Amino acid sequence: MRYELRQEGNNFIHVETGQSAGYVTPLENGRGFSVHRDLTEINERDQIGVVKSIQEALPKLSYYYLKHLPKWVRRRDGQFGGDAGYVMCTVYSKWSFYGVFEVKQQEDGQWVATRCTEKLLRDGEEVTFPTAEVARYVVDRHKRDGIANYPALDDGYSWGN
Repeated sequence: MRYELRQEGNNFIHVETGQSAGYVTPLENGRGFSVHRDLTEINERDQIGVVKSIQEALPKLSYYYLKHLPKWVRRRDGQFGGDAGYVMCTVYSKWSFYGVFEVKQQEDGQWVATRCTEKLLRDGEEVTFPTAEVARYVVDRHKRDGIANYPALDDGYSWGN
């Protein structure tokens, strides 16, 4: 997937979503700019390189995003389980220009998916999946649904509350 980015001053915008993709800051010695990405998770480094002119920053940032497409990251997380207190569960997350996606295992072993605060629905009802792989596959197919006039796939899945 290629991302179309545009420059607005020292900032770069993802054209399809209007999300910030990165920015440049002048180097202290005045001989160039450091290029930074905005699509980062907590504690991730944002500087991706240095360029001599601001005109070189856009191709560098575009190339970076092309070579470093968002990936699913697995982690263990605690969730409140009523009388049981906090219980551990497995969560896969992916940060992209289309939102922050999570695929989370429930106590019964089934998997649910969210985009930011929206649940993945099928025919208007929250859908569960038998495996994380199937849930991530469906999320990846529907990541752009409802974003920037992108038409939703007509297979019953949608994002909602």
